[in-house]
Amino acid sequence: MTDLQKQDAVLKYKKKLSTLSVIAKRLDSLEELISRTGLDSEAGPPRQTECSDTSQETPGAGEANGLHNLCVQVCSPEELLNRLAAELSLLNYLGSTCEGTRLMTIYKPRLERIKCAVEASIEKNFTSALGASFGTDSGSASCNTVLLRRTLVAAVVLDRPSVVQRTLRELLSPLIRQALSEESLRSNPRGLAGLMSSLLAQLEVWLEPLLVLSVPRKYQNRSELLACVWWFGSCSTEEVPGLQFIERSVFPEVVTALSRLPDFYSPANPTAFHQRYVECMALLERLELMLVTRERVEQFRALDEHQKFLDLWNLAVYFQIRNQEIRQVVESSLCEEEGVKLLRRDTAAPGSGEGLQLCSTRGVVRGVEQCWLPDVFLPPLLHRFWKLTLLVLSRHRTWLAAVLRSLKSGGGDILALASSSKPDEFSSRPTSVVQLSVALLSDLRQLVDHINSLYDQHIAQHTHHLDHKYREMMTNALRSESSQLQASERTLEELVCSDVATAVTSALQPVTDTPRLYRRTNRAAPTEPQPYVNGAALPVLELQRLGQSCLRPECLHACYASIIASVALQFNSLTSEVLENVSKTEESLRRLKRARGNTAVTAQLGSSDEDKIREQLHLDVQHFGQQLSGVYPEVGTVPEFVQLTSVVSAARTAATAAPS
Repeated sequence: MTDLQKQDAVLKYKKKLSTLSVIAKRLDSLEELISRTGLDSEAGPPRQTECSDTSQETPGAGEANGLHNLCVQVCSPEELLNRLAAELSLLNYLGSTCEGTRLMTIYKPRLERIKCAVEASIEKNFTSALGASFGTDSGSASCNTVLLRRTLVAAVVLDRPSVVQRTLRELLSPLIRQALSEESLRSNPRGLAGLMSSLLAQLEVWLEPLLVLSVPRKYQNRSELLACVWWFGSCSTEEVPGLQFIERSVFPEVVTALSRLPDFYSPANPTAFHQRYVECMALLERLELMLVTRERVEQFRALDEHQKFLDLWNLAVYFQIRNQEIRQVVESSLCEEEGVKLLRRDTAAPGSGEGLQLCSTRGVVRGVEQCWLPDVFLPPLLHRFWKLTLLVLSRHRTWLAAVLRSLKSGGGDILALASSSKPDEFSSRPTSVVQLSVALLSDLRQLVDHINSLYDQHIAQHTHHLDHKYREMMTNALRSESSQLQASERTLEELVCSDVATAVTSALQPVTDTPRLYRRTNRAAPTEPQPYVNGAALPVLELQRLGQSCLRPECLHACYASIIASVALQFNSLTSEVLENVSKTEESLRRLKRARGNTAVTAQLGSSDEDKIREQLHLDVQHFGQQLSGVYPEVGTVPEFVQLTSVVSAARTAATAAPS
């Protein structure tokens, strides 16, 4: 060790000795002051300092005694308590600079005795300041605000706010337990909500003087308050910082009282669990509002007691119960027998599912909406309910794909399953593939609209705290779901058009038998269409009956146009084949007559069989067009139907103009 280091060590040691001497004098002074003021009931008789002879007075002792006498005579007990707290705080600081010395180990018990005496006085003054009527409706009126402020300042200066916080908790404990007891819960007509409301109203009355004094505004830290007390002997009318009555006194006792209620945190009953959780979170928010500043709210949420309280709520089990309930509703509506059942309109309940045609779609809509109902959804489970929503929509897509595959293959198995299930008062069985396809198409339109509005109507109110990019991701996911359903809509439209067109084309097959009705039968010229024409238009009329109440007009018109185009093309093919055969037969007869002789052939009176056939085809096409125009007035603008009309009209005109 160099000489400079030795000199520095000697200086530090001398400084510690000087500090220890100051500590000894101040300890003597404090013990004597406490003894004279009667605050030494717990501290015991004062001890003499170890660094001086007990038979001799330390220099300046007479002057110190005089100052003590003057302090006792001039200062009030409350001001004296603040002085003692400031002095003890200084001694604690000085003692921290002399840690490890032998004398400091001797002084520590004396410091503890003084500290216990001051803390006991703080506790006594705090209880006295609140008044004997604390805990009643008029408790704040009997509060001694001046004494309360000085006591709180002393506790903060001594760096022992836990003393008043613990005392307040002991005072509040029986009051809160009585307010949150099982008997109070049973007797309150509003249940838990009324109980919480009543407790909050009482707390605001009881804690009003404490909250006014415990929210820091101008004193930013304990050092500023300590300087104020040291120089001026008391605090001003400003609030006292460093006190956490809500966090350390009220909240823990509320949690303890709630834990005494039977099965309060149990998720076995999800409805009761949800109500309890919502009411407790509302209580927590009201308590946070009493803290005024954001910094104190953040500190409150960072406390272990706050996190332990949140851990008491088994949200994972609650979600599993809700998940099973929702998925059971969805799966039961998507089973093979129930999924294709039609809802009866006279028994449809208002609200979710109103206007839907199938049990399956109603189950999916209700399952999705149930995830976001106010009495089901909880904010901490946002991500889980969002995943469940996507899972329900995905499950419906899988079911829809299976149904579409069955419909493309004829739909016989689906109709057989539907007919095998027992009917009830709420649903009926589909009787045809077209009826089921129309119902599916109608429900898909409504489901797409429901998904597009799902975020704005049900989810947006729960996602205000999320970043914009996460909200955008959620809306994009819903758009993707609706886009996939719209692709299925186009497939269903094609199926409906194909089934109806096939049914109409099958009904038009008798047109090929028209020549047998007039060839060599001597029947009169036709004046009415054949009966098959009325039957051929029935599938289109049935589509109108099924779709006009549930499908949008533009969708129906698109289907009509597609069906008419397909049917007109097939009808044109059939009539063209008949006209071609008629023309060939007519030409063959002419050649046969010429071959039998060269004499002139006398013109026949009236219309020939071929002319009658052409006239009948013309009447059939015209009547068929009239029936379709009642469903689709723009039938005359469909190119395929215009071509059909022109073919039969041209054949009729050509036959009239041709010589016999």
